[in-house]
Amino acid sequence: MKRIVSVAVTVLTLAACAAPDGAQDSELTAGQLAALADTFQMEGEKFSQGLADLDGPAIAGLFAEELIYFDNGNIYPSRARIDEIATGFFDRLERLEGHWEPSNVLVLGPDAGVFWGVFHADDANWNDSEANPPEQRGQALWEDGYSWTLVYQRSAHGGFEVTHAHQSSLPPGRLDQYK
Repeated sequence: MKRIVSVAVTVLTLAACAAPDGAQDSELTAGQLAALADTFQMEGEKFSQGLADLDGPAIAGLFAEELIYFDNGNIYPSRARIDEIATGFFDRLERLEGHWEPSNVLVLGPDAGVFWGVFHADDANWNDSEANPPEQRGQALWEDGYSWTLVYQRSAHGGFEVTHAHQSSLPPGRLDQYK
């Protein structure tokens, strides 16, 4: 049931961002589509760099002031709340470096697009913080990957910012269906 709700929310978000009557692709040349796709891929890389730097404010800075962020059933409605949650999470880690595999980009138009990827933590461990249960300390995290969907919209300043995001952990064996 959670998967159905997650897919429904993502599809509805994509539909809401798309231009009416499918016009989003017809107004862009192949070169413009490729450039936008590259931009959204780079935006996904900025997100993973914020993870690697364990930098809550950097992650939060990628988001619009008004947003919806779903995290395994939790909803965070503001950039300030993302900063608070990310910083608290990062305080419990020694390091968090990894890569996207697979990842995909969908250009919705000149002012919107989607980055989706499964982040695999190549080098990530919980630290010895009292906030971590003893059996978790020093253990690796996200061994099966962690999935993010990031919906971008052009900001008033001309760059792109995340207006909707969804993340969820992947149960073992589920990633094979995406390869």
